[in-house]
Amino acid sequence: ADVHDPASGLDDCLVEFVAQFEVKAKLIVPILETANAQPIASQRVPQNQLWGLLIAHQCDRPRQWADFELELMQQLADQISIALAQAELLGRLEEMVEARTAELQEANRNLTQEINDRMQAEAALRQSEEQLRLITNGLPVLISYVDHRQHYQFNNQAYEEWLGQSPAEIHGHHLRDVWGEVGYGGMQPYVRAALSGEVATYENEIQSREGRLRSIKVTYIPHLDKNHKVKGFFSLISDISDRKAIERMKDEFISV
Repeated sequence: ADVHDPASGLDDCLVEFVAQFEVKAKLIVPILETANAQPIASQRVPQNQLWGLLIAHQCDRPRQWADFELELMQQLADQISIALAQAELLGRLEEMVEARTAELQEANRNLTQEINDRMQAEAALRQSEEQLRLITNGLPVLISYVDHRQHYQFNNQAYEEWLGQSPAEIHGHHLRDVWGEVGYGGMQPYVRAALSGEVATYENEIQSREGRLRSIKVTYIPHLDKNHKVKGFFSLISDISDRKAIERMKDEFISV
């Protein structure tokens, strides 16, 4: 009520300081960090930490401060406390947003690079497959790749010339669908051997699309991954009809 009243208990240095501004009475309310001003639990500071002081001066005469004045000052101090906390929260949120934005930008760059790498790999794979198909289509043998489920994943053009089925019609189909039950039954033991990791070779006869029998030699070469697990096998089928015909003529000549 009166800064010069010895009963107020103010230090002499403070009395001398406020006297320079002709202050006669002072109302001081602390601005505290309160629970209501801490929205982020993980970043709370200790409750009731002093942030500052809200001070009212009466300069013309001493003043007996009323209860409503004290309550009003306390409410103002509480609002300032909340405003300071919200400002601090906004600063922290801006930092979090900036850090998160940097993370997302880095992730986007990595994703873009990954997409570009994948597109380049797919383009290289398509080019490699086109070159492989171009080479294999010029060979007079049946060349194919069969996966571990016994489904065709690659065929050269000779399949259409021999069997009347284009590579597109064969792709993704099971061996049984292409060769029928009888043909599949004859090759099944050798297919199992190839899928167990062994090279399998045998001779057989097939009927071409013209209806004539072809003597063939079949070789299955297992495809192993780096862990030596069989992923499928390569199939090479060559026409040995001429060789078989010569062998039959030789056998007939010898018998005569």
